[in-house]
Amino acid sequence: MDVYLENRDVLEEADEEWYKSIVMANGKQNMLLVACLDNEVVGFLHLYYGGGKGYIESIAVKEGYKGIGVGRKLLSEAEKILKRRGISKVRLNVKHNNLKALSFYLRNGYSIDGVTMIMKWETEEEDVSTDANVKLIKLSREDLRKIYGLTSTWWSTVTERADREIYKYYKGEVAYAIYVEDRFCGVIEFEPEETLHIDYLSVSHSNPQQALKNIIKGLKTYAMKNSIREVIIPVDSTKKLFIQTMIEEGFKIFDVEYKFYKDLD
Repeated sequence: MDVYLENRDVLEEADEEWYKSIVMANGKQNMLLVACLDNEVVGFLHLYYGGGKGYIESIAVKEGYKGIGVGRKLLSEAEKILKRRGISKVRLNVKHNNLKALSFYLRNGYSIDGVTMIMKWETEEEDVSTDANVKLIKLSREDLRKIYGLTSTWWSTVTERADREIYKYYKGEVAYAIYVEDRFCGVIEFEPEETLHIDYLSVSHSNPQQALKNIIKGLKTYAMKNSIREVIIPVDSTKKLFIQTMIEEGFKIFDVEYKFYKDLD
C-alpha cells in the first residue's frame, strides 16, 4: 500500500480499505494492474470494463520511480488487455488543475470530449429545517441489488456494475433509498463523513427532475441531522436540467473534471 499512501492527494476520496477491497474483488469487470521493478511494486492502475466500454479509475506511481515510464507502461498494458476483451473505447476523468495528468494522457493519444461538473452544497450557507415528509431507509447490499434497475443513474454503468463486486468486501459505504410522502425518489450511496462525496446517485424513472429535488431534500435532511459540513456530487455537464435544478436547490459549481477518451481500434 506504499504507492497508495504516497499518492493519496491525487487519488482523492479513495481510501486504503477501498484498494484492499479491489484486490479481493479482482475479477469480472474489475481489474488492478501492478508494475514491479526488482520485485518491488512501484505502481498500479485500476480499471473497469464491460458492455464494450472501458474506464480507467486511477493510476499511481511510487516516489522515486516517476518519470521513467512506469505510468506509460501501465497504461499501455491496460489498453492491450481491454482491446483483447473486445473493448473499443476507454474513458477516464482528470481534475482540471492536475496538469501533469492532463499532459500525460494527451501525450498518450487521449482526447477531451466532455466535462464533469463537481457540485457542492454547504450546510452553513442555508438554514434548512429537517423535513418530516422525507424518509431515508438504509439499504443492505441485497436490498440495493433488488432496487438496481428500477432507477436511472447519471453516470457510467461500467463503473457502477463493477463497484457492486467491490462493495461485497468494502464496508465503508452506506446506501439509502429516499422517499417523500411515501413516494420512492431514488438511491444515494456515500461514506458517512463530515463531507459527503456522493459516489452513486440514481433517480426514479417517474418525473426524474422532481425526484432529484426530493433526493436533494433527503440529502439536506440527512446532513442537518448528522452535522454534515458539505455535500459534493459529480454531474455530467450534458445533464443541463439536473445541473439547473441543483443550482436552484443551492448547489454551486465547486470544480470540474475533463472527460478523456481513446479509441482502441
